Amino acid sequence: MAQEKPVHEVRLGKVKAIIWRNETDNGTRFGLTFSRIYKTDKGWESSTSFDRDELPLLAKVADMAHTWIYQQAERGESKSDRQVRVRVTQRGFRTKEVIVDTTLLDETETMMSDLSNLYRQRWNAELNLRSIKNILQMDHLRCKTPERVRKEFYMHMLAYNLIRKVMAIAAKEAGVAPYQISVNGALQTLNNFLLSLNKQTDIEQWCRALINAIGTHRVADRPDRYEPRVRKRRPKPYPLMTKPRNDYKKSIQ
Repeated sequence: MAQEKPVHEVRLGKVKAIIWRNETDNGTRFGLTFSRIYKTDKGWESSTSFDRDELPLLAKVADMAHTWIYQQAERGESKSDRQVRVRVTQRGFRTKEVIVDTTLLDETETMMSDLSNLYRQRWNAELNLRSIKNILQMDHLRCKTPERVRKEFYMHMLAYNLIRKVMAIAAKEAGVAPYQISVNGALQTLNNFLLSLNKQTDIEQWCRALINAIGTHRVADRPDRYEPRVRKRRPKPYPLMTKPRNDYKKSIQ
């Protein structure tokens, strides 16, 4: 019997039940473990023993876990998902094995290679987050109050979505996928075109020229690229700025 990862958790207060799915020769079986969490000087810990006053809560958690398992059994013998184990053999990649959980159950229609390729495309999400933090300089928010931080965050998201909208239009016109257009190139082109916006009489022609220019900024397709996990730039041996710049200037004079 091979025990898989937990599939569900039921918790009331400090009592919780962990439900496991076990695939056996006779089909799917579910197992449960009950525990109680408590706080000590070292932090949160768990125990499998319960006090007298915790037994009613334990009974409720057990009943809720039983209901969830019964609902899974009512769905029939057909599984609602399947797991695909993919071996990563690419040189330089840290991950050697990936388990992809999917609701695409037809193994003949959706092969393992299709799922692995689809999962690999999620790296584009990491690149998008890098564009937001580095290119749009959102890695450091400058406002101090929660209200202004929210406004700064929303303005970054608004600007990013507008740039992505223009990139999507440019990609469609160029006949390529949106992720093949460079965010940095699109932003630089947009800033250059904005300098001549007040001199234009034909806005439609200006927009077409902008879209065509953005469509020329392509990113290289390097799916197997890998880099050493080291930092190239070394930190400067200066203390952090902890007070206004004018105070430092006054102390220098």
